[in-house]
Amino acid sequence: MVATFVLVKFEASTFIEEGTLILKLNDVAIIQGSGKTTLEVEENQTYWVSWEVHGLPGTCYTISISSPRAAEFYLRKVLQYDRESRIFFFNINTLHNDV
Repeated sequence: MVATFVLVKFEASTFIEEGTLILKLNDVAIIQGSGKTTLEVEENQTYWVSWEVHGLPGTCYTISISSPRAAEFYLRKVLQYDRESRIFFFNINTLHNDV
């Protein structure tokens, strides 16, 4: 029995009113500022998404991950301080086997 791995879409978007926002996947910057991206990620792997935001208190920003389902995430936040960073993990754990 041979295990085969499938690539799935990772879709993310960001928005920041004013300031800087860097969205990273496994510590690699994938969006800087406001924007969107579509990448391919491999099933049966653990990934982490992190972000750093710098701006004036009161600045609004959003982060949206719409795919894959295991990573779906939406955040709309107002900065309380001049910077913020967060991280979360997700795992795509669907294994396809050839018999």
